[in-house]
Amino acid sequence: MSSRGASLEIRNVDLSFGGIAAIKGVSFEARASELLAMVGPNGAGKTAMLNCINGIYRPDAGEILLDGRNIPGSRCTRWSSSASGVRSSTPSSFPISP
Repeated sequence: MSSRGASLEIRNVDLSFGGIAAIKGVSFEARASELLAMVGPNGAGKTAMLNCINGIYRPDAGEILLDGRNIPGSRCTRWSSSASGVRSSTPSSFPISP
């Protein structure tokens, strides 16, 4: 990780639930200190993709690389402070710090 942050690369990620594809072949890259947004309709797989990145779900296929290291299956305590944040569309009473 550089002093400016970590890079994130998603390569051909697939995720399904009971045979129904939630994510199919998703790839994108966010460079260190780059802000990236996922936009789409309900059911498009945005939250499922974030859950794969954050280690809640393990993808069926593909790679999730943080500074070149494949992170699915690794202990999130090793990389969680440099990974991603989720901004909910629901207002919160808790301040969000950078």
